[in-house]
Amino acid sequence: MSNVDLEIGSGNPAAIGIRFYVAQHSYLAHMDFHIGSGLSALKDIGNEAEDLHFYGGDYGIITQQPSPGWQFTLLDSTFEGQRKAAIREHEAGLTLIHDAFRNVPEAISIDPNYAEELWAKDVRFENISGPAITISNVNNPRTEINLENITCHHVPVFALLRETEKQVAGPGESYLVKAFSHGLTMSAPGAEGEIRTNLDAEAVKELPAFGANAIAALPPASTW
Repeated sequence: MSNVDLEIGSGNPAAIGIRFYVAQHSYLAHMDFHIGSGLSALKDIGNEAEDLHFYGGDYGIITQQPSPGWQFTLLDSTFEGQRKAAIREHEAGLTLIHDAFRNVPEAISIDPNYAEELWAKDVRFENISGPAITISNVNNPRTEINLENITCHHVPVFALLRETEKQVAGPGESYLVKAFSHGLTMSAPGAEGEIRTNLDAEAVKELPAFGANAIAALPPASTW
């Protein structure tokens, strides 16, 4: 589905826009979701989506493990104004590339008692009142959380480890996370692994430009 916008009217607190439980060769692209009083724009996801924009709602996306257990990749998309969290999920194999999250209590909330394999790069978090990421099942070796080149503004708590209630704080009002990881870590080949949380971040005076989309736009239609 592409180039179709959805709007949920008032008085529909359990409504969702699309149940998108799919496998390979399926995608959503170039869509706006005005969720309003609804529950979520997407319930279950699969394969790939790009250029999606989520406004309002309790959540932007609620999802579980995709079919057939593959990862879900979301590119060049934005979330704004969700009431509970932009994404609530478990076992989604969530892969985020050049996405932005603004004005939400949480960006990504992993459901209690579930491990997750999360990878994100070139993502922006702005005005996140709670933790940007809530990690669950924190001592499970299957929990693999890795992020690179994440820019943050007014995100006091970058990550929360649910069971231990440990908070990973940001180093300033605006900061750049060069790398963040949580999971089974080995200091050298052959060494015994242990569960670790690592943050490589620095405060900055202002955030750099967000950068171009990961997927380039088509050339002007006049040239086709």
